Amino acid sequence: MKNLINSALLVLALNPLCALAVEITRSAAAEACTQQAGENSGECLEAAGLASDNALKQAFNAKVTELQNFDYTRWPQGDEARRTQMVEALKISQQQWTDARDAFCTAASASAAGTPWLAAHALSCVINMNQRRVEELALIHPDAEK
Repeated sequence: MKNLINSALLVLALNPLCALAVEITRSAAAEACTQQAGENSGECLEAAGLASDNALKQAFNAKVTELQNFDYTRWPQGDEARRTQMVEALKISQQQWTDARDAFCTAASASAAGTPWLAAHALSCVINMNQRRVEELALIHPDAEK
């Protein structure tokens, strides 16, 4: 029994998504902005959000380029149409994901409405979700042998 409990605790400790799940509306970047400028942290928060969006955009564009340049003849029954379909599906899913992220973060930060910290909470959610998406994009491998 003790080993089972220790194993469960180890899994939770090693899973970064579990740690963030309780604090989706908190991020180190937003915390730094609010500590630095308090209620006047708008510019800092905007810069942090832009940096997060740029990191996501860069990861997405890199994955699209990787897929577009992949030698589809390495796939069983591979053809250019299948590769193109994969790229287009990723582009569509990214737009849908962005819409879902925005709606989710609006809901997640609703409890901070009417406070000076709403922007920090909403931005933290976006930053955390963007980081998770970057990690998800890294999991896409056109080479099925990876």
